[in-house]
Amino acid sequence: MIASWLAVNPFVFGKPAHERAWSTRAMLGEELWITRRPRDAAMAVSALTSAVAVGAVVAAGRRRLIPAAIATAVQMAMTLVYWEQMVRYSDRHRDLGESHARRTGNS
Repeated sequence: MIASWLAVNPFVFGKPAHERAWSTRAMLGEELWITRRPRDAAMAVSALTSAVAVGAVVAAGRRRLIPAAIATAVQMAMTLVYWEQMVRYSDRHRDLGESHARRTGNS
């Protein structure tokens, strides 16, 4: 199922009309960040977000509504923090990313 989604995702969500939207900048920043994988605060937030998500799944599996709901809310809040980090990363590295795209023909 996940492999199918990864295969069709680029076709479902085509190229954005512009790059001014916060969500677009977050996704572009994440793409750039993933290619470089710096050891920074975003990596720590990403790891912690994943751990909280696992906690939410475990709590849901045990049918513990309140802990599952709290963990889900914390995970979503941390995801938004992570996306804000990706926006900042994108904004800081935009020139470098665009020059890389021109060199590799991925513009």
